[in-house]
Amino acid sequence: MNQNIRFDNKPSNNAGFTFVELIITILVLGIMASLAIYNGSRITSPHKRSLALQQVIDDINYARTLAISTNELITIEFSDSDDDYRIFKGQSNIPVQDFPNGVSGVVDFLNLNLGPTDLSNVNFDGTNRLRLLPDGVPESGGTLAINDVTLTVNELTGKCTIN
Repeated sequence: MNQNIRFDNKPSNNAGFTFVELIITILVLGIMASLAIYNGSRITSPHKRSLALQQVIDDINYARTLAISTNELITIEFSDSDDDYRIFKGQSNIPVQDFPNGVSGVVDFLNLNLGPTDLSNVNFDGTNRLRLLPDGVPESGGTLAINDVTLTVNELTGKCTIN
């Protein structure tokens, strides 16, 4: 059997993709990417809210430790209108300059990249100030709301609980 095998080195007109196929593929990939980004931002939003709550709890605990270690009154003043809080030392309310995550004694949720955080319903014995005595115990307990979650500071121990 003698078969003639031909090798044709000419490129075929059917090889590759057409311009329309490439454009459709790019459009589909773009739509899929935009959906992934949109869903990703919805997932991180609740995570950022819980981080903001944990940030306040950690800062209250740190302020308690600071009051004990320096044997001074430490005051945390919460601002409903600015959604931030300030930390002061002593009776003369000197801003704590080196407070973690704070700038000149101010902890701002936007500076921490935690997004919009709603700080509301602050009530520590009728004021917006949590005063921690030199032994780390609060002058009075109270509550504050962060993104519709209530945080309670125990008046005897200063421990924070989430309601």
